Amino acid sequence: MSRIRESAENQLNQSMSMELDRQYSPSQWSHRMSAEDVIKAHEAALKSGTEKARAVAQNILDIPYGEGDKEKLDVYMPLSSSPDVPLVIYLHGGYWQFLSKEESGFMAVPLTQKGVVVVAVDYSIAPKGNMDLMVSQVRRSLVAVIQQYSHISGLYLCGHSAGGHLAAMVLSTDWSEYSVSPQIKGAFLVSGIYDLLPIMSTYVNDPLKMTEEVALRNSPIRLVSQLKKSSSDCDIVVAVAQNDSPEFRKQSEDYFKSLQAAGLKVTFEDIPDTDHFNIIEQLVDENYYLTQKQEKWESKDFSEFDKGQIVMARRLDQSISKTAALVGCSRSAVVSIYQKWSKEGTVVNRRQGHGRPRLTDESEGWPVTYLTFNNDKPWFTAKLRHLRQAKEDAFRNGDRVLYNQARNTLNKEIRVAKRSYAKKLENQFSSNDPASVWKGLKDITNYKTPSPSTEANQQLAEDLNEFYCRFETARLTPHAPFENLSTQPLTPPATPLFPPPALRISEDDLRQIFLKQKRRKAPGPDGVTPACLKTCADQLAFFSQIFNRSL
Repeated sequence: MSRIRESAENQLNQSMSMELDRQYSPSQWSHRMSAEDVIKAHEAALKSGTEKARAVAQNILDIPYGEGDKEKLDVYMPLSSSPDVPLVIYLHGGYWQFLSKEESGFMAVPLTQKGVVVVAVDYSIAPKGNMDLMVSQVRRSLVAVIQQYSHISGLYLCGHSAGGHLAAMVLSTDWSEYSVSPQIKGAFLVSGIYDLLPIMSTYVNDPLKMTEEVALRNSPIRLVSQLKKSSSDCDIVVAVAQNDSPEFRKQSEDYFKSLQAAGLKVTFEDIPDTDHFNIIEQLVDENYYLTQKQEKWESKDFSEFDKGQIVMARRLDQSISKTAALVGCSRSAVVSIYQKWSKEGTVVNRRQGHGRPRLTDESEGWPVTYLTFNNDKPWFTAKLRHLRQAKEDAFRNGDRVLYNQARNTLNKEIRVAKRSYAKKLENQFSSNDPASVWKGLKDITNYKTPSPSTEANQQLAEDLNEFYCRFETARLTPHAPFENLSTQPLTPPATPLFPPPALRISEDDLRQIFLKQKRRKAPGPDGVTPACLKTCADQLAFFSQIFNRSL
């Protein structure tokens, strides 16, 4: 009797396992074509869409965000530049074991045409990568994007299937471990898996090899409390296809209810006439429901920050004037250079108030140039710069409470810095050190000693050449006729042609004299400063040979 019961239980378990495998096989539920054909069509659609995006949109490929082979990003940018732009990070699906960023740029065309930056993230899929590694990689990719593109006006996530799970894990991140606090404004979670325990006994876990402990700590439905702490202001859309399997639909519905019960801003979208695959493929269509909803979210960033953009435009105008005055050219010439850089793929990012334009040429093999124009007051310390950046970040994110707090902290620290600097100047003037007094006066008056300009005088160069060439002899000149040279081996004369000088200067003696020069002394009539002689002592020690010849 026990054997019969055991056999029945085994058959029941086997039947349940087979049904669970079917439930988590999205291709089995498509009404458009067979399971094998729908997967091939899906890969082809994503691949062709990505190739089109790379041909149409401005892009930078294979940007590393870590040291791993798969830890790279593809960035698709709008053709027209803007001071602050929304940015969408896309996490691809493929059951954590298929696809890559090479098939993840398909959605970039309609978004970049609306002025949105799209970032496609790659990560290490199974079996080379495990679940913990993949979650860590997508989190680190977001940190890298924030650090590189700090001028973005809004950050959004979009993930499909396994990418929906990873996007939900990003929302549930404890960012204190990463020393950043990203303000994610919106997230599209499309046909994702939010509880990993049910798939542990299916074929999906064969390459993943998840244990129960790994599945529990990487299940977003069990991390709703952390999501509420990290992403409470995020607008979340949980979308599912009408023809998704019942188990996939249940995953999305349960996760939506959990987020709703926690008081988060979440909506549930049941997209009609779609299956697990074309629900994401149709993002290439600007008239598609999810595409329009995504564009509506991101268009808010252009309307909500009109005031901020006006301020930035004024600062950019001031920057153009300062650059023109510094370089000595017209404003129109500076503007044309900026436009030329924009067309050639050079990204110009000027952070507000820092006076530091960062010029980065994205063309392969071109050098990266950093130009620094520091226009801060002498009392404006590094700490104040960090506080100013925090205030500007709060303004960009639209967090008024955080902005007021950062502004008040900055004003308080400015008063402290001014008092400290005034005390420092007072101590300098009361001391008996003339150097510190003159330094203080230069700081107050913003006086800078003009650097001497080198004159290009061809006649002077010819005169110097003729002067030094007179020391050469005919036998040493390279133009001496070869026929006069003897074919006999040269032997040194029995007695030297010239007696050795009684006084001889060594290179070490001359080097020591140069090193003893005092940097603060005034230069001689030739304009060479003692600081230059001391710094170049090793190179100038060679002049001992010239001195010895003149003895």
